[in-house]
Amino acid sequence: MSLADGISIVDAGIDYITVTANEEKTAVPLGLLADRLQRKERKQGFDVHTWGFSGYKGWQCGEAQFGIRHDGIIVRLSSGLAHDFWRQAYEHSNHVSRVDYQVTVKGKISAPALVQKQFRRMRKWFLACEGRPEPKCIVGPHGAETINSGARTSDVYGRMYDKGKERQQVEYQECARCECEFKGPLAGVAALAAFNEEDPLPTIVGGVRQFFVARGGALGLSYKACAFQRPPRTSDDQKRLQWVRNAVGGTAMLWYERNRMDEFLAALGFELVDGALVPKRYSGENFQGRKEKTCP
Repeated sequence: MSLADGISIVDAGIDYITVTANEEKTAVPLGLLADRLQRKERKQGFDVHTWGFSGYKGWQCGEAQFGIRHDGIIVRLSSGLAHDFWRQAYEHSNHVSRVDYQVTVKGKISAPALVQKQFRRMRKWFLACEGRPEPKCIVGPHGAETINSGARTSDVYGRMYDKGKERQQVEYQECARCECEFKGPLAGVAALAAFNEEDPLPTIVGGVRQFFVARGGALGLSYKACAFQRPPRTSDDQKRLQWVRNAVGGTAMLWYERNRMDEFLAALGFELVDGALVPKRYSGENFQGRKEKTCP
C-alpha cells in the first residue's frame, strides 16, 4: 500500500502510554497531572472505579488509570487522553514501560480489502524464510478484520485492523488502523524519539511504516499534515441515557400520547412542583420533615 494507491493518513499519534515515577520531583507533578485528568474525565461523564496492577492500587476513570505503590506511582493513558497528554506524562516520569504508535489510513478500497492486501504481502514474506514471525489474520463476515504480527508479550508487537468495525462511528468508516506496541527498553526509545521532536507525527508515522515494511508489508506512507476531528467518546453517563432510551423511551411516548405524563413521572419518582421537575423527596410535605424510605 502506498499513497500512490490512494491511501491517505487521516489520523496519527500516540494511542497508549504507561509511565512510572519513583522520585518526589517527578511523582508529585505526575500525580497532580493524574488528578487533573480524573477531574476532566469525571466532568465528561465518566465514573471513577477502583483499579490495581502489579501491587499498585488506585483508580480508573475514562481513559486514565492511576496507582500508588510503596516505591512510586503509575499512570496509564489511552486513546484521546494519551494523544493529548502523553508528552506531559512522559516529562514527569522516570520510566516508560509501554507506548503505542498509531496511524489511521483510508483508501479507495474498503478497510477489509486494505487489511487483506497487507496480510497477503506479510504472509508471503513469512513463508520466504524460516524463523520469521508469522502474521495471523482474523476474518469476519465482511472479510479480513485484523492482522496480528508478533506476540503481545514481546517488546514489539503490531497489528492492523478495521477501525470502523471496532468503533462503529461514521468518522472511522472504511478506515484501517496500524498500531505498533513497544514495551520494555523499546518503549523508552520510542517515547524519547517522539518527545525530542517538536512535531512527533513524522517520527510516529515513520516508526509504524518501518515496522510493517520490516515484516513484509508495503506501507509506503509518508507524513502529511492532516486535520482529523476525533469523534466524541461515549461516557458512562451517555451509556446510562442510552439504556433509559432503550428501556423506557417507548413507554414514555405512550404515556405522553395518553396525556398521563404525571403518572409516568410519579413512577420514576418525580413530580412537577411550581412548574419545576423535582424528586418527590424534595417536594411539598417532604420539606416539612417527612421521612422517606430510601434505598441503602
